[in-house]
Amino acid sequence: MNKITYILSTIAITAVTISSATAAILVTNTSANILEDSQDSGTYTHTLLSWSLSGGNAVIVYFSGENTLGVTAKYGTEDLTMVETTGFGNDHVAAIGYIINPALSTANLDVTWAAQGNSENMITALSLENVGSVVASDTTGGNLSFSYTTTLDGGFVVGNATNNNFSGPSPTVTSDWLDTDVFNGTISGNASSIQTWGAIDTAGTYTDTYSDSTVSSGVAFEAVPEPSAFALIAGCFGLTWVMLRRRA
Repeated sequence: MNKITYILSTIAITAVTISSATAAILVTNTSANILEDSQDSGTYTHTLLSWSLSGGNAVIVYFSGENTLGVTAKYGTEDLTMVETTGFGNDHVAAIGYIINPALSTANLDVTWAAQGNSENMITALSLENVGSVVASDTTGGNLSFSYTTTLDGGFVVGNATNNNFSGPSPTVTSDWLDTDVFNGTISGNASSIQTWGAIDTAGTYTDTYSDSTVSSGVAFEAVPEPSAFALIAGCFGLTWVMLRRRA
């Protein structure tokens, strides 16, 4: 095998070996659970002042409750993408909002909703680092069966479900990766919720199955490929170019 053939073979092997190399998605900031009760109808906003990415590049908001419609969120002046279903049961909601690569690293995080009288809601926020893209999102009235596929190791999945069990158990979820609850219990009155997340260690196709839910939502994220992987491939090609010039 001559040198050029050897180098090209090395590049191919290296590309395959590091194609799934990533910096895993990690949690960099977490809010306390915020209980928001209101006896009156109207529009309300809760603001997390100067919410920091803490070195991350994405913000996640969970919003669970009842007698609530029209959940929105902003990070600074930028809108979060909302994944939610409302109107089932007693206007229950299990929303997930997200924004990737916002312009600011610290900004007010405003969560707004329309209360339908006696509104009972739970808000939680996360900051994440190394988020590349959304690979899937879904929401439904009832029990969600949420399927998603990641092509790189180190992904991340979040889930949110609410029920109307009159202070009974929260919804549950069967999942390969959802293993950390940021909230799991009674919100207030007759609504209960699970707000949960998990790191997807190994790339693949998975399904999270929720039970005992009035409404439920899920979002899965792909990690960012390691810059070092691209640098290594570029270096290999650069070496090949040098060798080719020397043989010319």
